[in-house]
Formats: sequence, C-alpha cells, structure tokens
Amino acid sequence: MVADDSIRKLDTIFFPVTFLYRHSLELILKAIAFKYIKDENSRKAFLKDTFHNLSKILDEIEPFLTNFISKDINCYQWLKKLLESMNDIDKESDSFRYPFSIISDKNNKPVYRAKWIFEKQTHINIINLVNKMETAFEILNTYYLESYTKVDEYKNYNTVFLEEGGHYYGQSVIGFAYNRSEMHLYISGYKEAAKILMDEAFASSKKMNLNFLPSCYLYKNALELSLKDIVIDVFNTEKALEEIYRKKHSILGLWQCIENEVLKLANGSKMGSRYTYNYGLINEIHIFDGKSDKFRYPIDKHLDYHFKKQKKYNIYSFNKFFNQILTFLNGVSGMVVHHKEMQADYEMEMRNWSDE
Repeated sequence: MVADDSIRKLDTIFFPVTFLYRHSLELILKAIAFKYIKDENSRKAFLKDTFHNLSKILDEIEPFLTNFISKDINCYQWLKKLLESMNDIDKESDSFRYPFSIISDKNNKPVYRAKWIFEKQTHINIINLVNKMETAFEILNTYYLESYTKVDEYKNYNTVFLEEGGHYYGQSVIGFAYNRSEMHLYISGYKEAAKILMDEAFASSKKMNLNFLPSCYLYKNALELSLKDIVIDVFNTEKALEEIYRKKHSILGLWQCIENEVLKLANGSKMGSRYTYNYGLINEIHIFDGKSDKFRYPIDKHLDYHFKKQKKYNIYSFNKFFNQILTFLNGVSGMVVHHKEMQADYEMEMRNWSDE
C-alpha cells in the first residue's frame, strides 16, 4: 500500500488489512488457549465466554503463560495495553468489516438505527499500525511456540491501536463525513485486497495454499457488503436496517429480500436463464459457507472441523466464481441506483409543476 504511492489504496485497503491483522491475533490467542485447554466442554465454554474479545482471551490464557511473561513483564504489559486499545474500537470484530453497526431499540415495536464505526475523519499512521500488529503477533508466537526468545521491537511503539499522524504517503484517512456510511469504500477495498492475495497465489504454489482461505473470506465479505448496499438502495432506511439486522451474514437471505424488486426493475423472471444462473452462484456460496465462518476458523462453535479431510480446491475456479457474482451484483446495484435517480428527478419535476 505504501510502496504503491496510491492514496486511494491507502484509504480503502486499510479496512481488510486491519481486519486480517486483528483476526490473526484472535486466531493465535485461541491457538494458545487450545494448547492448554484440552477438555471438550471447557473449550466450548472458553469460546462462548470470550467470543472475539481479544483482551478477555488474553486474560483467560495468562495463567498458562506465567513462565514466559516473567522473562519480560514489560513486553507482556505492552501487549495487554495494545489489545485493550483494540478492544475499545473493535470488541466484536466487525469495525473493519462494516461501515456501521445496527442497534435495535426494542420497545413495543423494534426501531433500527445505524451507529457509525468512525464518526470523524481520522488520519491513521499505517506504518506504525502494521509494525505494532507484527510485533504483537511475534510476541504471541513466542508464547505459542513456548520459546524464551525476547521481542524488543515493542519498545519502539506506544500502545495506541489507531495512532494518528505519520508521513502523508504513510497515512490511511478514514471516516470521511460525507460518505462514512457508504459501503463502496469497504466493497472496493475487500475486492482489491482479495485480488492481491489471489494474484500472489497464482504466482506461487506456496502462496496458493496460504492465501486461499483469507482471499476467499475477503471476496465473501465484499459479496455480503454488495448485497447489503443494494438492500439500502431498495428500501427506506428503517426497513433496510431491519432486513440487514435480521439476515445478518446470510448471502441467500439478503438476496431473497431484494430479488422481487430487482426482477421488477429489470422486467425479468425467475424462469429466465440469467436469473437462474446467478441465483445458482449465490446459493452455492450459501451452501458452502452459510454461517460465514468457514473461511475464518478451522472449527465451528461445536468444535467440528470445517474440513474434516484433506481436500484440493481449484483456486482459479473460486476466483472466477466470486468475481462473476460481484460483477452481477455491481450491475444490479447500478440498475437500482439509476432507477432511484430517475424517480427522484420525476418527483422533483412533479413538485415544480405543482408549485407553478
């Protein structure tokens, strides 16, 4: 991102990069926990109690790490404070996946409202962020490997997760007031990050195995965001937020809540070949990863492995598959937006005519 000197990339790829770093820390923390927690019921209880909370996971595993922590208590305290700072912004692991969270005010009738993740424009020092994430991972890796290797890099950095400042071409600017709620920054960022990992995979057999799951997850999140973006354009704000809140990560559920309106605008039919083909693609990814955890974790909440046996997947096919769906949804989004603009123009004409 920095070497490319592209301001646009710094601002969009920031979201998937930060999510992947954050997720890698969650995974290695849980890997450490599973080295010491052997009982199946205890593992289930641990996952349920800690969920995505990095600070809570670290607190739970601290008793197992006393020998390593004692070698450099300052190093551990630095890590602890950094994770606490991350928790303040991203306790539930969704702040870098979505531009807003949805709150349901449950009175007699639920009222749904959006809460922006980043309320104000902020210039993030991406260089320091990356170095802090790399250092935190290295510290945790020494704990996982039960190694006494000292990690001194932490002394070069403070414990503020999203530190502001830095060189102009080393900053990610987020939280633009005029478009903070728009999905397109996240969609383009996740698509572009997935493409980078896929291109690496095509060039190297080693990267092909390493990059497969994260790149598929990035594409999958871009797909989910694309559908939610269309939901927002199809319905009024409260109805859209309700549909998104209820459907959560269900690709098929999100499509089904907009398909009738989309077919109506396109003058199409569920019997049409274009509809059945693209519906088939959406349904395939829903069947493969209906709970949105297959590309993120090796196991589900019941400790069952997602891939019980070794399998070989054609990464070229997955890449083509996701890009076909995303291209289709981009076309749908353009059609819906065009219709909204025409409708707004018509309504303005009618108001002007009425005033005259």
